Amino acid sequence: SRGLGDVYKRQAEAATEAAAETAEAAKEKVEPAVEAATEAVAETAEAAKEKWGEGEVDLVLVEAQDMAGQQTLEQRTLGIIAGIKEGLPDFPEDNIVRFEGGVNVDEAAEAVATQLEAHPEAEHVLVGMLGDSNAIAALNYTESASAELLSAGIGGDDVGIAALRSGSPEGFVGSTLFRPENYGYDLIPLGCDLLAGKQIPPELFITHVFLNAENL
Repeated sequence: SRGLGDVYKRQAEAATEAAAETAEAAKEKVEPAVEAATEAVAETAEAAKEKWGEGEVDLVLVEAQDMAGQQTLEQRTLGIIAGIKEGLPDFPEDNIVRFEGGVNVDEAAEAVATQLEAHPEAEHVLVGMLGDSNAIAALNYTESASAELLSAGIGGDDVGIAALRSGSPEGFVGSTLFRPENYGYDLIPLGCDLLAGKQIPPELFITHVFLNAENL
């Protein structure tokens, strides 16, 4: 009947609206992954300017993980590209090369070496990797390469911190730190507002910190 059809139509519209809201919420949830990667690569771009001078970056390599279900890693890849555009706004798109990093640090390092062999003219290279271990493995693996490399990590894990303390590999600029040990402290003001009956945001993103040899 017509009345039943109207009910189904309203249900379909409600389901469509709910799906759209869910999709939008999913985008918001992965946004910190973009910001973390953007900050790491923007800092690497600044380090490149200090070390090599303005306009001296020849090539940017961007690690990707194209396996299904890797939404957070894809957001990091997009964040790396955004960081390049922020740190090097005039850098040509053709010189930004996205490559598949594989499933472990050895494959990621070998993939970087393969890209360097494919671009022998590049002397100064920025490498955007999806994590600290991958960045350090790539720098170590390509230590004997003719090109100079700079890279930063994401996560601030033990490997990244150890590299910053030792200064090896030299091309490791730093890492975006998530500071999980401070999450509880960061949430205390939110809890106080909740107890006081104040309206609180549906989601709260913790501020990232870029860790380097100077602020370690």
